[in-house]
Amino acid sequence: INGRTCLYYAVWWGILTIVLINYINPTIDKILESIWKNVSNIFVKSIVTFVTLFMTFDGIITCYAIDNFLVRVSSEYNITINGIEEKEFDNLNLAKSFSNEKMMMTYPNIIVVNDKNRNYVIKNVRKLKSLQLCVKIILLLKK
Repeated sequence: INGRTCLYYAVWWGILTIVLINYINPTIDKILESIWKNVSNIFVKSIVTFVTLFMTFDGIITCYAIDNFLVRVSSEYNITINGIEEKEFDNLNLAKSFSNEKMMMTYPNIIVVNDKNRNYVIKNVRKLKSLQLCVKIILLLKK
């Protein structure tokens, strides 16, 4: 596979797999069985409900943060992004807690497409130190 694997590590992974399946997995199964005997179904349902609500809330906040981030990027760097309308981004405390730097660190490989179907990789913009260089490069990409 183009030198991405070797026999030495394949053998060690095989040995580790045998140890995990024959020794560690049965031990974990016994521990989980003893826990499940002492836990009620209502408790499990409440945990599942809590985790589901938390993940839903987190997804909504993430979508909101990405939308505001893309609006800020399109207005700051003068990029027209498909699906992002010209609008004022929210100045709520929630929007302020998701700064451009934090969003770029969280989503370093985010790619946006402009109206001419050209891709802009946000991390390439982030690596540049000054705003003038960013604008010059983006204007070159638009041509």
